[in-house]
Amino acid sequence: MKILLLGAILLSALNAQQAGVTFDSGSSLLWQDNAAVKKETFTYAEAQKHCENLVIGEYSDFRLPTIYELQTIVDYRNHNPAILNGFKYTASDDVWSSTPYAYRSDSYWTIDFKKGTSEPTSERYSKHIRCVQRIQ
Repeated sequence: MKILLLGAILLSALNAQQAGVTFDSGSSLLWQDNAAVKKETFTYAEAQKHCENLVIGEYSDFRLPTIYELQTIVDYRNHNPAILNGFKYTASDDVWSSTPYAYRSDSYWTIDFKKGTSEPTSERYSKHIRCVQRIQ
């Protein structure tokens, strides 16, 4: 039984990567991982709408990740990009999170995947996104 379950998980992960997403089994998060991650930028409002409407293969129901979820894929041993191995596409630049910055109502936290650092950014700027969903 355990072997069948493990095989199903591995097959699902392989299919997901071919579809343009990457599954992080440690957090049970399914991440957008296609060329759009590197190329496209959005204001905060555009980013939210884009993730809500995103469909990649058989996957939908995406959203912007929280700052804490984004931090789970940062790998400080890597630089330019500072991201876990297994992701094919990464902009070495700021990526939006859905987490508001407490001291400015028009700002949200971003992570710079060149170095893995985080900072608040005004919602008017265009930044990269990496949409996510939780797999149950």
